[in-house]
Amino acid sequence: MSTEVGEVQVLLEQFVERSRYAAEAQIVCTFLTPSISEGPVRRRVM
Repeated sequence: MSTEVGEVQVLLEQFVERSRYAAEAQIVCTFLTPSISEGPVRRRVM
């Protein structure tokens, strides 16, 4: 049981890091390409 819980915690940490990195990349892309972010990308994010 304890090993399974540990594996789940590792997966959760990896998922959080990945989602945080994706959010930062999205913000950077939004600042770098404002004209594109005005289109369907922003609508999908909102």
